[in-house]
Amino acid sequence: MAWFKVDDNFFSHPNINEISLEAIGLWTLAGSWNANYFEVFSRKKSENSEKNPEKNPGKSSEKFRQDFVSLSTLRMLRGRKKLAKELVSAGLWVEVDGGYMIIPGREEERSRREKGAARERKRRSRAAAKNVTNVTRDITVTGA
Repeated sequence: MAWFKVDDNFFSHPNINEISLEAIGLWTLAGSWNANYFEVFSRKKSENSEKNPEKNPGKSSEKFRQDFVSLSTLRMLRGRKKLAKELVSAGLWVEVDGGYMIIPGREEERSRREKGAARERKRRSRAAAKNVTNVTRDITVTGA
């Protein structure tokens, strides 16, 4: 299950008090959409690389950038450029070509790295398990 972490001190951040609740709602929707989409994208990318290890998995990463909100995604989330500009002014987003980048907090960034590392360990473990042949032996033990 995907998740989008919000700091429990978010309500008291000085920049937050300067933007509308509508902009905060857009930030929350975009963050949860991004976390969900990234999890689905990562899972599909991992499944494809397990099925076709000779394929270059890096090529598909161009289709989705983590923490990126495209202009079409902004519209899908019922957001407006005015609200996005509020988020930019509050330091929560940065405007880039084609959309906006969500600025992750330090805790969120660390959690993502840890989740990514765990996902990679699990992928390697599954790949290794597929290469292991099950061997059983019948051993008779006699008392000494």
